[in-house]
Amino acid sequence: MKNANFQISRWTIGALALLAVASAVFYYFPQIDLFFAREMYLGDGKFLLSDSKLAAFFHGPLDMAIKGGFAVAFLVYLILCAIKFKIPRQVHEKLWVLFGTIIVAELVIINWLLKNHWGRPRPVQLAEFSGRAAGTAEHNAHFEPAWRMSHECISNCSFTSGHAANVACLALLALFLPPRWRPLGTVLAVIFVIVVGFMRMSRGAHFLSDVTISPLIVLATAMIIKDVLKIKA
Repeated sequence: MKNANFQISRWTIGALALLAVASAVFYYFPQIDLFFAREMYLGDGKFLLSDSKLAAFFHGPLDMAIKGGFAVAFLVYLILCAIKFKIPRQVHEKLWVLFGTIIVAELVIINWLLKNHWGRPRPVQLAEFSGRAAGTAEHNAHFEPAWRMSHECISNCSFTSGHAANVACLALLALFLPPRWRPLGTVLAVIFVIVVGFMRMSRGAHFLSDVTISPLIVLATAMIIKDVLKIKA
């Protein structure tokens, strides 16, 4: 590192601003979440894609494949470092951003801190939507806005989306593309994040705020890590 002074980049400021604005909008206008949840609800405890095999694939096998891929990649990276395999510095730096973001944003902030301590119930758990959440202790819960702590859900709750965070981390792989292909890779990754978010909402598993805030947390975390390590974009 050239100096010990930490400098925050305009990209980091932009990412944090997006997170703050989105959070404020969903907190002060919670009817947005309820509107989209109602649009997805079909009645009798069923949502738009509750019985969809494709949505179930996005929920289970695909999500586990991405997580497994990250775990294997991290293990391989540690082995290569242990045997002192020569890895280009630029690749090292991008891997630090990728793995650092997965650990800090997805594992610690989202899956441990928020999902297990904020207590926000999922749409399928709300009394308004018949309160049917198979395999859980929570039912007939009351709606809570994004960022408001409650006791309506015990663990693995709605806020925020772990699946959306997972694919948002996958979007960071665009960093490894050649500069000329990076914009296209980023656009495709964003589309994938949107598709996964829709799949989760259409099963009554998440609100719009859940699948929006998670990718923004991932983005802000990646930008902060990049700044801390003084890595150029």
